[in-house]
Amino acid sequence: MTVSYRHFWPLVLVLVLGLLSYANTLLVPFVLDDVTSILVNPQIKTFVFSIKPRVLGELSFAINYRLHGLHLPGYHLLNLGIHLSNAALVYILVIILFRPSFFASIDIGKMGRYVATASALLFVVHPLQTGAVTYLAQRVTLLAAFFYLLTVLFYLSSRLSSRFTVSALMLLLSILSAGAAVFSKESAVTLPLAILLCEVSFLRGSILQRMQCFLYILAPLTLVLFSNPALLFQSDISTAFLAMTAEKGAPARLDYLLSQFPVVIKYLQLFILPVGQNLDHDMAIKSSFFNPEVLSSFLVLVALLMTAIFFIVRGRKTEIIQAKLLLLSGFGILWFFVTISLESGIVPIRDLMFEQRLYIPSIGLVITVSAMLVLLLSKEGEGGRSYRTFSIVIVVMAIILSIMSFYRNIAWQSEISIWEDAVSKSPGKGRTHGALGHAYQRAKMWPEAEKEYLEALRLSSYDHIAANNLGVVYLKQKRYAEAVILFKKGIELVPTTSAAHFNLGLAYAATGSYPEAIRAFEEAIRHKPDYREAKDNLNAVKRLMEH
Repeated sequence: MTVSYRHFWPLVLVLVLGLLSYANTLLVPFVLDDVTSILVNPQIKTFVFSIKPRVLGELSFAINYRLHGLHLPGYHLLNLGIHLSNAALVYILVIILFRPSFFASIDIGKMGRYVATASALLFVVHPLQTGAVTYLAQRVTLLAAFFYLLTVLFYLSSRLSSRFTVSALMLLLSILSAGAAVFSKESAVTLPLAILLCEVSFLRGSILQRMQCFLYILAPLTLVLFSNPALLFQSDISTAFLAMTAEKGAPARLDYLLSQFPVVIKYLQLFILPVGQNLDHDMAIKSSFFNPEVLSSFLVLVALLMTAIFFIVRGRKTEIIQAKLLLLSGFGILWFFVTISLESGIVPIRDLMFEQRLYIPSIGLVITVSAMLVLLLSKEGEGGRSYRTFSIVIVVMAIILSIMSFYRNIAWQSEISIWEDAVSKSPGKGRTHGALGHAYQRAKMWPEAEKEYLEALRLSSYDHIAANNLGVVYLKQKRYAEAVILFKKGIELVPTTSAAHFNLGLAYAATGSYPEAIRAFEEAIRHKPDYREAKDNLNAVKRLMEH
């Protein structure tokens, strides 16, 4: 996997365009999960390594915190550094896939470098990657991609080496990288299928050589079990495993799967034309396979899958340059399906769609696009194959996508701006209005916050968080009677919410209703025994009553 001097300038181009695309992100604030993953996460301040999901992401945040506290640029620089490294690994992957040993009778010349450069460029500048790079908490996705690619590269190196010691070392490093990928993000358990895809698409050899890929069938799953040790002691492991592979509050497994067919089509549309990117897409749950949107999406995806299989079969049988490019294109399409199969398939998640889920699958898409463009735009001449037209098209595409990424990152400049952007694109989603309301609330923009919370409750009357937050807005404005109504509504929706009980106590105490305040504070403490602030206020109200 060494990179010689002739690969220097392509990688420099990737680096420069990547840096320009994210030049305006170093001061993007903590938003969404950044707050719980970094800002108020005690684990990163006193980090102790243990076997648990996403521990490597937590370790990376702990390193950031140890070096510079909560200073934002350091976190963003590390995210960007991992992203640039991933682009370099994409380049190396394509270079390896153009090894003459795969197609011994073909002189591929410099074609591999052109396809590799195009793949890395499109990957590093594509606006869809901003959801993983600019959104700090998604470092787990970046790390998973990094180790995912390393796993595949080490595996290919192991299979291509003729020396036993080198092959064994590369295989060991590949297995270790697979473990690191799984402990970065659970979706990396698709690695066995990615390795199998490499075997089917490119590799040849003895049965013993080809069987080693099945080490990956057990390794990632075993690591998942060890990261959830309670699962090992369940009397009914199958039931426990099904529960573990479905996020709490997610749609039913079949409904989620059916809903993902239109979602995957939406991902592909955004990849081809990244217009209308959104932090919180409003995608409806589908419950019938014969829903027109589900059925049409399914048929398109099946056609794409069949095309990929045809490309691979044709490429394996025919040793010509065009077949090599078809094979690579088919590999890229199948990589997309393999790597998206978990989060957009068999594992129900509360949110039907998030753009950062396309980060690893997009590797396959950029390889497919690059290979097909070489096939269509490069020309055979007396001096060999000309890549002039191809190069112009790729550079223009990369520059346009880089500018789009830069402008997409403008929306991330504040918590308010990213949620205003989301509300403008998902006006019918209550949660989005509630999140914008909370951003306004943190900025003490009370009228704007009230408006968004009211809209959130209109769209989602069961949203106890919006009810409680609107009550807090009224409390800050000394509109105590209205605040009491909202806190009671929140308690009615979720009786165990200690925050609503506590805030209700504050509203009662502010109006001199001390007995009611005491009962509210006591209820908050009952649901959260270590609620120090509730205890302090309870004692203060009791002292007021004594006087």
